[in-house]
Amino acid sequence: METVDQPRKRRRTVHHSLAVPHPLTSNVDSQPIPNRPKKNMPIRNDKKIMKDIMLRLPKQAIARTGDAPPTLHPKLPLAPVGPTSFRISDYLDQSQEDPDIAFRRDGPMIKATRKLVDEEVAEHAETSFLKMISNQEGLAILEQDSTEISDQDLMNWIAGSPPPPTTLNEPNLFRARILPDLFSNECPLEEDPRCVHPGCYTSTPLEKLYKCTDCFNSQLYCAHCLINLHEFQPFHRVKSWTLGPSAFFAPDTLKAAGQIIQVGHSGGPCPEPGSTSDLNMMDIGGIFSITVWWCDCIDGVGKSQQLLHHNIFPATDDKPSTGYTFQLLKHYNQFSVTAKISAYDYVHCLEYLTNAADQSIVKNLYANFIKVSRQRRVLQMMKQAGVMLLSDLSPGLVTVPCPACPRPGINLPEGWRDDPNAALLYALFVSGDGNFHLQHRAGRKNLAEDPSFIGIAGYWADQIMFDRYVGARDPPSARKEPSCSTNTRAGDPTQFFKGDKLDVSGVFGISCRHVIFKPNAVIDLKKGEKFREVDVAFGSVVINAIKTGIMRIVASYDVACKFKVNYVARNSQGQEVLLTKDDLEKISITWLVPKFHLGGHEKKCSDDHSFNFTKDVGRTSGELVETPWAEMNKAKWITKQAGSGSRRDILIDLINWWNWLKTIKMCKLPALLPLLITNLILNHNPNPILHHTSHTI
Repeated sequence: METVDQPRKRRRTVHHSLAVPHPLTSNVDSQPIPNRPKKNMPIRNDKKIMKDIMLRLPKQAIARTGDAPPTLHPKLPLAPVGPTSFRISDYLDQSQEDPDIAFRRDGPMIKATRKLVDEEVAEHAETSFLKMISNQEGLAILEQDSTEISDQDLMNWIAGSPPPPTTLNEPNLFRARILPDLFSNECPLEEDPRCVHPGCYTSTPLEKLYKCTDCFNSQLYCAHCLINLHEFQPFHRVKSWTLGPSAFFAPDTLKAAGQIIQVGHSGGPCPEPGSTSDLNMMDIGGIFSITVWWCDCIDGVGKSQQLLHHNIFPATDDKPSTGYTFQLLKHYNQFSVTAKISAYDYVHCLEYLTNAADQSIVKNLYANFIKVSRQRRVLQMMKQAGVMLLSDLSPGLVTVPCPACPRPGINLPEGWRDDPNAALLYALFVSGDGNFHLQHRAGRKNLAEDPSFIGIAGYWADQIMFDRYVGARDPPSARKEPSCSTNTRAGDPTQFFKGDKLDVSGVFGISCRHVIFKPNAVIDLKKGEKFREVDVAFGSVVINAIKTGIMRIVASYDVACKFKVNYVARNSQGQEVLLTKDDLEKISITWLVPKFHLGGHEKKCSDDHSFNFTKDVGRTSGELVETPWAEMNKAKWITKQAGSGSRRDILIDLINWWNWLKTIKMCKLPALLPLLITNLILNHNPNPILHHTSHTI
């Protein structure tokens, strides 16, 4: 029986697929064998494997002498030169330098501590490793990677262990450099601190000095010099140092140091200065209280406009006492669309930055902030759309359109209707899908009490048309039974989330094949996903396509097989008509089911509504409308409790941000490479392919 001290018998390691037999060492056992699947096998990166192996080799394992090829460590087994002559696993079996690593040779895997390495991947790593160490550049890269900070280095950093004599323990050196600077920020370096400003008139030590924590230079200044240096920086945070045995840097303000801000005249002196007022201000650094000196010139402007001229958004137009900087509102808007931060959490973060020890002395500016941030959000969209009044907003005006979808007169050539491939090249591809996460709790302000400022100029359909059309009954001709009996959540109004009291159970949106939402193509679902509600979303797309002159729409929907049966009858007949028969005759609509959802449909249904079996649709999946929901759902906690109008304005801004990101990424070169490669391979009628890249990406 084999004991622990006895050497283990070596097995011949059979490497397959990547092993190349050497003419001097090859035998029957080294022939490749077929791959066998391994379950639960982690996938490792080849470069990481090479790095792990390299870090375990001693520095003497590879030696370089001038331009001579690298030589192996004397302990390494030498064999005739060949791809399979040297195996790092053979060396690791003999090495005792790392006792914590246990290797197993009994199976097709080499087991290390918390690491399972597939032999095939390890074989490829060994081959790549030998190629890298055969040149000076590759060895330099490995030596550079070996100096990265490891977990053990961080443990030594915490424990305060001295650095090893043969390695550069950077964390210890880093700690020795940073900690003195951190402690020096808590007290002056001089025993008798003075104002360091060269023009200061005081030469004796003062009882109280200040330093600014937001300035690049955190030196000590007297109150007079501090105010002069912050004439146009009233929202910097300062600390004061009072001389004495128990002195420390205490939080202070520029207002307490005597700062008064002159508004009007671009911050310069006013010939007829008026009264002063204390204002509560919010900036990205926290909440401040400042003293403002108003301008009372005859030809001057009002107080709110004076604040606007200094990039401060007043909370009220008449007698403002609270203001928010433009930088703060832009900062919050970017955080809301990127990180989905609510206004409540954002304001509380600023309150803790102001004073985390005593919140009772911090002014609560949250109520005004949610109103001002919404006003700024709407005004910014109006500014980008180039309108001055809300009454000038037209349907879809503030939305970000897709630059790649066909738009006659913008990105289509003359005579595009006569192109024999117009049905493919100039068709509008759209996909619709419901999302039951963007809900709205009942009991909050409805649209009558809190209307959306953007309204039909955004992505939501006309609410008046929606209520009128959805409230009407289906005509008798729209009661045909679909042939597909697939039981899906889409199209079934009885299937929706019933856990909370909701007045909106979700939203339904339509995007193009480039994953950009279409204007006026988003609607709120009241209870489940009813076909009459979905009609309004698709109807808006059809109406806009007819106005622009598009001749064909390829629409994908999870239950298009059911939806299209009574689509014409529902839209063109009954009490409320969404699309007339003349409108439907002007455009051709092809209804298909997204590829991923085809598996849930019957065989005949999936064949009739498959992209694979439909002409002039290309290699389209129809599923891309699902991808934005993961990003949009992060905002569900922000919009669920908001008012109905505020919720829509937030989501419109969020969708605009999504469309903008897709637009700028679409302009990058990798998006054009597939079309260019296709053009080079086909080499047939290249001009249309290259000419129409703007709307086929």
